[in-house]
Amino acid sequence: MNKITEAYPDKAVYGLIGYPVNHSLSPDIFRFAFSGMNMNAEYRLWEVKEDELSDAVDRFRRLPVKGFNVTIPHKIAVIGHLDSIHERAQTIGAVNCVAKSNNILTGYNTDYAGVVNSLESFRKILQTASALVLGAGGAARAVVFALLTEFRTGPVFIANRSAEHAEKLIGDFKSFDADHRLRLLPAVKSVKDEATLLINCIPNGAFIEFISENLRLLNSVQFIFDLNYLINKKLIANQFQREIIYKDGLNMLVRQAAESFVIWTGKKMPEKAVLDYLRSEQKSQ
Repeated sequence: MNKITEAYPDKAVYGLIGYPVNHSLSPDIFRFAFSGMNMNAEYRLWEVKEDELSDAVDRFRRLPVKGFNVTIPHKIAVIGHLDSIHERAQTIGAVNCVAKSNNILTGYNTDYAGVVNSLESFRKILQTASALVLGAGGAARAVVFALLTEFRTGPVFIANRSAEHAEKLIGDFKSFDADHRLRLLPAVKSVKDEATLLINCIPNGAFIEFISENLRLLNSVQFIFDLNYLINKKLIANQFQREIIYKDGLNMLVRQAAESFVIWTGKKMPEKAVLDYLRSEQKSQ
């Protein structure tokens, strides 16, 4: 883990802030791309707790850091510490990519592009699906916005530990939900035999626990999109004990990284090569 005070003056420095971040594959993605494109650049992990966010952003203004990605728990909170917010990020209400130019920090949302790319091959399924979204944080906001505006699914149920956060998400997207598809889920049993699509935006452990506790209430689920990329597909299949379409979050991770790469460098990341590399690494573990 790197300290924010560390930087290489002879390299372009990028990185990821969040807590925790030690599990992230982002360094593998960017190092592979930098190396393959012969770029003199470095991607680092910076562990930043919630009460350290303001100080961390101030440090990035002073240090030779050209940009950074943002993950849990800062995607929403970081907006208040930036100088400018791209229109899509402002609409979604979450930032996962920050670029610095002339000491001006601008926030972007590249998660949205990752979601759309990951779900594109399932467009026909989505147009008739009703969805259950677990979580109401920054990633969930990108997911819900894509479901409303790009795929126009049926009812979208939001389940979150904090009903207040879920209610705020629904309220923030009112202008995109004229037909009232967004619904707060007071209890999982409310969507028994109704939700055909389950989208997970919560951490690995919590997701497995959720499935274990509520499996009998998820009989209608046919398709799972899991934003995590460290869960074994067989583990999910064993939980359901029936045929189910499962898509992990690796494609989304790479696409949002590729979008960040363009914002920071103006160059196109070798996305397919990166994805193939990560898949091969997964198989070897």
